[in-house]
Amino acid sequence: MEFPLWGKVVLWVGVAFVFFLNLWYTPYAVLVAWAVPRFWDRWHRHLEVMEELVYLLGEKKERGHEEVRVSSDSLE
Repeated sequence: MEFPLWGKVVLWVGVAFVFFLNLWYTPYAVLVAWAVPRFWDRWHRHLEVMEELVYLLGEKKERGHEEVRVSSDSLE
C-alpha cells in the first residue's frame, strides 16, 4: 500500500506553513515530509513479505514437512 497522495500534499503544505512561521524549523519539516512516505512504504513492504513468509511456512507444515524454525541470526 503506497502512501496516499493526499498525505504527501498535507505534509508539503505543512512545510510551507512552517517556513512562514519559523524559518529555522523548515529543514526539519522538509525532512519529515520526505521521510514519512518512505518509511510508510518500507513498512508496508515489510508487512507484505512477513505475510508471505507466514503463508509459505504454513503451507510447508500442512504438507507434512519438518517444522521450519527461523532464528534471528539467519535474518541478518
